[in-house]
Amino acid sequence: MRYVALLSVFFLVSACLVPKKDLLFAQTQVVRLQSDSLAFEQRLLTAQGTMGNTQGQLEELQKSYEEISNQLDNAEATLQVVARELDSLQLRHKEVSVARDVWRIEALRAKRRMERAEFLRDSVSAVLLNYKSSASKPKK
Repeated sequence: MRYVALLSVFFLVSACLVPKKDLLFAQTQVVRLQSDSLAFEQRLLTAQGTMGNTQGQLEELQKSYEEISNQLDNAEATLQVVARELDSLQLRHKEVSVARDVWRIEALRAKRRMERAEFLRDSVSAVLLNYKSSASKPKK
């Protein structure tokens, strides 16, 4: 009975034993799976880091877009103010141009009146000189 028990234990143990070739193949497979798992984990971490960097870059781009949008809004408001000032400046320029033209016309009229007055003065002076010279001559 003792031999039977020993024999049955031997068969049970031998049934659990695996050939060395299969064991080495299985160990190689386990090592490959572990290295593949580590490589995948590294790629996953790299991808997550890249995605984090991409997310950060996207946030930076969004902030810069908002800043540029604000700058454009400010520039547009400034441009509208400048446009209004230019419009009022054009109106003032027109008013000044009209006033300048009126002043020139009045200056030309005054100059013509002055020339006319000088002409009349010279004419009257000539007539008076002729009259005085004819009055100072004795009559015969």
